Amino acid sequence: MKNKNLEQISNTYKNKSNKELSSILVNLNVDFKRLKDVMVEMAVAIGEVEETYDKVYNELQKRLKFKEENE
Repeated sequence: MKNKNLEQISNTYKNKSNKELSSILVNLNVDFKRLKDVMVEMAVAIGEVEETYDKVYNELQKRLKFKEENE
């Protein structure tokens, strides 16, 4: 694992008390929800960038083809 904290939890969870495990679960749940929300926002942003890129690219292609035909 790249995240050393998660690796440490993964390797030692069997030695934790119920209270510690409960606290870990709460923190992991908060982190998971936060990361999921960030990923959804990023997916939306990527979609918007791609859509705008395609519109601009297609418009430029139309203009370049039109100029070539008239020259």
